[in-house]
Amino acid sequence: MDKGTEQQLASIADYQRTFSSKHGKKVLRHLMRNCGIMMPSMDLNNPSELGLAFNEGRRSVAIEILEKIRADLVKIEKEILSQPEEDSDVII
Repeated sequence: MDKGTEQQLASIADYQRTFSSKHGKKVLRHLMRNCGIMMPSMDLNNPSELGLAFNEGRRSVAIEILEKIRADLVKIEKEILSQPEEDSDVII
């Protein structure tokens, strides 16, 4: 295995360890809410390309994390939608 592949596998393992803990799951839910993972990228009230690019950039961060930890997106979406906004997962 070459060094690049080794580093990629180590990075994925780090993401999985980080976001599998109780606190990591809270941070992940926070990121998903604030990065707009469950919302369309386009703001229908302001369809400028700048707004679209900004929103898509936010979403892509959360999507990359979820892909690295191979999260069950359907399960996470149900959890997020079933929790009130002012739950204990708020990060300050």
